[in-house]
Parts: sequence; C-alpha cells; structure tokens
Amino acid sequence: FPLTTPVGVIGQLSVYFSESQRFRAEQVELLRTLASQAALAVVNARLHAETDQALRRRVEQLAVLEAVGREMAATLEGERLFSTILEHAQQSTSAECCYLGLVSDDTLRIVARREDGDSHAEQGGRRADPGSESAMLRSAQTARTCIVTDVQAESIRLIGPNSRSGLCVPIMRQAQCMGVISVESLDTDAFSIEDERFLTQLANQAAVALANAGLVEHLREGHGGVYKQRQPPRDLC
Repeated sequence: FPLTTPVGVIGQLSVYFSESQRFRAEQVELLRTLASQAALAVVNARLHAETDQALRRRVEQLAVLEAVGREMAATLEGERLFSTILEHAQQSTSAECCYLGLVSDDTLRIVARREDGDSHAEQGGRRADPGSESAMLRSAQTARTCIVTDVQAESIRLIGPNSRSGLCVPIMRQAQCMGVISVESLDTDAFSIEDERFLTQLANQAAVALANAGLVEHLREGHGGVYKQRQPPRDLC
C-alpha cells in the first residue's frame, strides 16, 4: 500500500504471510486505512522535527548575535574588528571561506579574508575587479543580498577559486552601503534563508561597529569636529 500524502507518495506499507491466502475486502480496506494514517503520522513527525530544529537554531542565533554585538561594540581596532566579523560569519553559515569588502573612494576593496579557520587582513585593501561580474560588486552596487547557488551555471564570479556557491550581504548604514560580507562554499546551493537572515543581522551590527571604529580613527588622526560619513558610491565599476 502506498503511503500517500498531500505532497505525494513518501513510502509504502507491505504485509507478508508465510502461506498463500486470499485477502478479504475488509482486510484490504483496513490496511489501506492504516497506510493513510501512517503516512500522515510520518509527515506530522517530520514537520514537528523541522519546526523544532528551526526554533532551536533561531534561539542559538539570537544568543550568538547578542554576544557578537557586545564583542564588536568593545572592538575599535580595524583588523581585530574585521576578524571578529568574518569569524562569526563563517561559524554561523558553515562556509569554507569568507571575505569582507569596504567601500572607499567609490571603490569596493577587499580588506579581510578568512580561510581554513584563520583571518587575514589585506594590507591597503585589494580592489574588487571592476571588469568582471562579481557577486560582491553586485551586492554593493544594488545594496541588496546576492545569492549564487551554482557559480558554474550562472554568469557571476565568486572570490574563492574553488567556490561553487556564495552569499553576499551588504553592510548598510543610513541607506548607504559601507561594504559587503561574502561567504562561500565548495558545495552548490549551500546557503539557506536562515543563513541570509542571520548574515543580514550580523551586517547590521557590523555597520554600527565599523562606524564607531571609523569615528575613533578619525579622532585619532586629529581631525576633530563631527565625523562625516562617506557619500554612497556613484558607480563602483
């Protein structure tokens, strides 16, 4: 008997006997009813497990975000802040590599990367190639999330040479794009809606931390006065 549900057949119920016999109509109907109830029970159990897992993961993410917020608020040095952002981005999404790009002088520059569990600052900032269709550039230009499910099937480029999928989230501050957090995986379609939501919240916290770090650096340089935020880039290409 097929285990039929509203979403399709999920399995079958088989009944065997050691001796040959003819099944009565009431036996067949009873087993058919049992198969229908079993199918619904399996579906309900799966939904409950998925909901419980999603809720547990969400609670864990909120706890992490609270801790990250406190950690970044206490970090005002650039390299340490970059490392903190990428470390939590990688841990939350299970990405193989992560990159942080900041908008400076109308140019997106990659200022830090995290690969093999270690973070590295890019001295001077490596400029994102304006001549290619980069996922990070697209996210910075549109101020929107850019998801790449399979780089080999899409006309867009990721940073890692072996990356197959990626998720780029803009760092927004007062409707201005300050930069982009990019996470990449060696597998296709590696990032979920939950990953996007978490990374967006992380980017929001990173925007505040980066603005505070920029303010302190500005004051250290002796400029004084009120810190002026950069204008949004006119054309990153």
